[in-house]
Amino acid sequence: MTALRETPQRSLFIHATFLEVSTYNMSHWTNAEVSRAYRDYRPCIPRDIFTWIFSHVPNDHRFLALDVGCGSSTFSAECLAPNFDRVVAVDPSASQLQAAPQGVGNLSYVLGGGADVLRIVGQDGAVSLITVGTALHWIEDVTKFAQDCYSLAQPRGGVLAIWCYFWSTVENNDAATAVIRRFTEQHLSWWPRLALHCTDGYVKLVPEVSAVWGSGGSFREGMSSRDFSSLEEYLQQVRTYSGIVTYLRENPTGAVAALEKLKEDLKETLVESVEGNRALFTLLTPYKCWVWTKSQK
Repeated sequence: MTALRETPQRSLFIHATFLEVSTYNMSHWTNAEVSRAYRDYRPCIPRDIFTWIFSHVPNDHRFLALDVGCGSSTFSAECLAPNFDRVVAVDPSASQLQAAPQGVGNLSYVLGGGADVLRIVGQDGAVSLITVGTALHWIEDVTKFAQDCYSLAQPRGGVLAIWCYFWSTVENNDAATAVIRRFTEQHLSWWPRLALHCTDGYVKLVPEVSAVWGSGGSFREGMSSRDFSSLEEYLQQVRTYSGIVTYLRENPTGAVAALEKLKEDLKETLVESVEGNRALFTLLTPYKCWVWTKSQK
């Protein structure tokens, strides 16, 4: 890794609507407990996916990475920071950023968006890699956002990577998978309108990005695997979903009852005893990832 580069502070012509807070429903991510659970229990991007993303950025061009909608996940600290000279991670939720890993020397967190991002990044054409992990759906104007990313990316070879996940399955257990699917479908009415883009794998959003970055982007699928040793552990993940956060806030009695029923229904499909370190079940979460390189347009 080369020495950390200082980015000149210059005025920018990029639009200041870049991930504006108004386009992100902040009400889902104001609870510290939920943000910590988000960090600890949400699926992690598969190693083969982020390795594939990094392969699009030559080693001698890994200067600045920008992680948009970083939340409280460890991706910025554990994946981007060791591979880039400098990382800027931005999210409009203070609760999410407070729960994110701290003390990484070349990683800066930015609360908000717009002018804050521009001030930290420093200039158009400065960013080697922009990542948007399961966050594109929160942005109202995807075309405008894609244009802003295009301006921020390095003139030749700047990379934009976007991924999402949604429908998880239980490994080797169709009955448990059916329980989870049924629970999700029964409560989709609580999901924010924008979050529903995840259910179809960004089929409507990706073409908007391609219209700006060019149709020559690359696509790859992967699978995240996580072992759960108890149903309560799994429910910790479920409680971080934006739809369930809304449900718990607006109808706590109904939400608690629904989660208890999910737990009881899953119990019937799973081996109840856990021997040694064996997992009660393994949750598989499919990822879809798209990568565009600026020179492709």
